[in-house]
Amino acid sequence: KRAFMSELAIVRTLIPSIAGVSLFIFVVLTLANASDGDSGMSAGACAVSAMSPIMVMSSLAGFDNQNGWLSDRMGLYRATLPLTRKDIICARYLSIIVFSAVMACAAALLSIVSIPLFNSVGIPSTGQTVFEIAIASVASMLISLMRVFLAQPLF
Repeated sequence: KRAFMSELAIVRTLIPSIAGVSLFIFVVLTLANASDGDSGMSAGACAVSAMSPIMVMSSLAGFDNQNGWLSDRMGLYRATLPLTRKDIICARYLSIIVFSAVMACAAALLSIVSIPLFNSVGIPSTGQTVFEIAIASVASMLISLMRVFLAQPLF
């Protein structure tokens, strides 16, 4: 729990920049693909859901490198904490999963909330739009998480 809270403290500092980039990409991709109907409206949510795990993994790795936490000397600074190496690794994976799930839910909800905006400009939606957006968002996140889990040991 302490290792997870330590990771979340780092992630909290990264939230404004990741959220800003995610919102920009969401808006651009949703507007660019909204004319395709239901499948196009989920493009923004899918992109945010897919890129969130990669962005948080890269940001955390950059934070570690910037602060010398994982240097060639096996992370001497982090070794002073009352945490085992296993705790640190598990907390890193857990923080990536939690952040990715939150971002996928936020992107799906934002996409669902924007449906009335597209209805008002003449792009009709069917009853399956909400289900399709949610499933596409979760699938994108899970595919990206598999890649992150394979790449994390390299970082």
